[in-house]
Amino acid sequence: MDENGDYKYFEDIYFSEFDTKSGSWGQASQVEGKLNTETYDAVLSIAPSGNGMFVYKNNVNNAGDIFFSEYRPATKEWTEAVKLPRPVNTSYFEGSASITADGQTLYFVSEQPDGLGQGDIYVSRKNGDKWTTPESIGETVNTELDEKFVFIHPN
Repeated sequence: MDENGDYKYFEDIYFSEFDTKSGSWGQASQVEGKLNTETYDAVLSIAPSGNGMFVYKNNVNNAGDIFFSEYRPATKEWTEAVKLPRPVNTSYFEGSASITADGQTLYFVSEQPDGLGQGDIYVSRKNGDKWTTPESIGETVNTELDEKFVFIHPN
């Protein structure tokens, strides 16, 4: 529990495996590796390859930012999540993220002041090892209300 903040419980990331023989899900366990921390860690989305995870963190150093962790099959562990750089993360709240199957286009929600509502959906494209300046996807989808979640199907 965050006794120095809002008194809400911190979150960690767990997984469960489906047993096709019994037709049921197994006991949930914390993911292995350095992904979970002492503060707030939540899954935003899994990369289409299954070897990457976008993570939301909210703590004294990150007021709602998007991070990325990689899965290491050899050790069956997730790496420590790394904060996506500017221009994706800003001083405003960013959350909910989904990437295209080719790993080149990232859709995410941000509360940047140039949006139509409280939270809008933005898109950024990979240019080498950097992300382009995010652009609003426009008023066909964004509204004067609060867009919260985004998902891009791998196909």
